[in-house]
Amino acid sequence: MDLSVLKQISQIQVQIIRYEEPIILVLGNFGNVANILIFGRRDLRKNVCSWYFICLSLTHLILLDLVCLSRIIITSTGNNVFQYISSLCKFRAYGFELSFNLARYFLCLVSIDRWMITSSSARLRQQSSIRLSQWLIITGVIFWAIFSLHAPIGYQPTALDCTAPLGSNYAFFVSIESIVISLGTMVVISVFSVLTVFNLHSRVNRQIHPVATNISIHIETQQTIMPNAQTAQQLFKRNMQLHSSCLQWPRKHSEKSVS
Repeated sequence: MDLSVLKQISQIQVQIIRYEEPIILVLGNFGNVANILIFGRRDLRKNVCSWYFICLSLTHLILLDLVCLSRIIITSTGNNVFQYISSLCKFRAYGFELSFNLARYFLCLVSIDRWMITSSSARLRQQSSIRLSQWLIITGVIFWAIFSLHAPIGYQPTALDCTAPLGSNYAFFVSIESIVISLGTMVVISVFSVLTVFNLHSRVNRQIHPVATNISIHIETQQTIMPNAQTAQQLFKRNMQLHSSCLQWPRKHSEKSVS
């Protein structure tokens, strides 16, 4: 490809970052702070999913401020300090890796919790508790904080940017890690979302069937009562006829004796 074309593409990218990234940064920070304030209310903190959304918003704040803010500074000043200051390069790489992995982890926890809370099993619904969610949050943060330590070790300042050395084994590992974690997150979210929809559909069916059963029982009861009422009415008429005939019989007998 011609050098002039590459230069034009680079300039277009710089212009997009210069005008688009500040909007993303402002709206993203505003939205995540609003999420933290909303889900942090006392009545919503009793919900397990609220804790996951609060942690998810915090990780998104870190991700936005590390990535977007650093790009804005680089494009505004024209000086990429991450190319020659190793400590800043490694710090940004670790923050990006940790926050990105935690964001996907909390999304998976949200999907799993929605499946548990909509389950027909009372035992499974009881597993969705504040105590378990706090344990999962702490354990997940510790695990991903240790796992992400490869980023400050492997990332190096280069002439292009702070990246994994091209063609190295570590660059291959980063590519495989990104593919596996992304696909795993997508599979977990998709599977548990489908299971949640299935649970909701089953719950709606269970609510409709008792209503239909009650209506059929009511109709059968009315159909049973109506013949009984007609039979009672016929018996009443027959009794009245017998009673009237009994009253008339002595009168007829006396008239015959007199004659």
